[in-house]
Amino acid sequence: MKSKLILTLVLLAIAVVAGYFYFSKSNSTFHGDDTAFAVENIDDLTRVFIATEHGATADLTLENGVWYINGKHEAQSFSMDMLLNSLKDLQVEAPVPAKAKENMLRSLAVRNKKVELYKNNEETPYKTIYVGEASQMLNGNLCLLETRKNGRAENPYYVGKKGHRGIIAPIFFVKETDWMSTRVFAHQPKQITSVEVSYPQMSEQSFAIEKSGDNVALLNPVSGEKIPQSKVNRLAVDQYLKQFAKIHFETLDLDLTKNQRDSILNSTPRATISLTSTGQKTTTIELYQKEGIQRNVEYKAIGKGEDLDYFYGNYEGKFVLCQRYVFDKLLYGRDNFLLTKR
Repeated sequence: MKSKLILTLVLLAIAVVAGYFYFSKSNSTFHGDDTAFAVENIDDLTRVFIATEHGATADLTLENGVWYINGKHEAQSFSMDMLLNSLKDLQVEAPVPAKAKENMLRSLAVRNKKVELYKNNEETPYKTIYVGEASQMLNGNLCLLETRKNGRAENPYYVGKKGHRGIIAPIFFVKETDWMSTRVFAHQPKQITSVEVSYPQMSEQSFAIEKSGDNVALLNPVSGEKIPQSKVNRLAVDQYLKQFAKIHFETLDLDLTKNQRDSILNSTPRATISLTSTGQKTTTIELYQKEGIQRNVEYKAIGKGEDLDYFYGNYEGKFVLCQRYVFDKLLYGRDNFLLTKR
């Protein structure tokens, strides 16, 4: 009886050690050209092209240090950082069993995301990753590697991200609006040389702020008159300029037809906000009143009127939806900066 117990313990110990080495190997020690999924130096990447089996694509390109989606919109820095760091940290989690290899290759052929990686502005990808279905343990996705040097690999692997237990397919999304940056202003006061806010229907409250070092001037942009420093509330000016640190629109407004958008853009804007940075780049957004449902304190609809939650916006030719919670804090009037109302 005692000898059987000892034998059982020995076999158990062998199984534990074997399991440790198997999983340790599957997580970190696969080598060879067909397992080199990770990007060695993400700073060399200048283009990432993602395509699904259904024909949807996302073309991310680096231009003058800025990533763009489909050559039209600046890409979100958060999403790009996540993508690039994930590419750097790709690792093989487990091999595909030999008996399942052919089935897995057929699965990859009909259901995959194709990720082409370009470096140093080259015209052909140096590496392509085919990303397929998730593993049963959800710790990675079936992947196959193709390189310019060695062609398409013979063996697929389950690939995950170092330090992250989960699938990787969601990292490679293709919807343009999900990649697009929503940033309008991201400026600290020291980065601002001027701000102008005009109210076409209430011009007496339009204003401009000009900065030169620590010197600040408040102007009437209609007449060009400079407001005497003795009448300017410098604290109010300084607090106002801090509001430009993080201003984003919510999303592109895709619900309206082109005729509806054109009708709004041909109307008089509620306000126009322009900021010029120290690099002499001017950023402008026009805000338009949006119609909405008016509700009482019990949130029951009582009719149509001014939308209290959103503006329409025209930002760099994009028709966008802007939260009033975000933009209302920029819609000061000239009187808000005066020590004495006039």
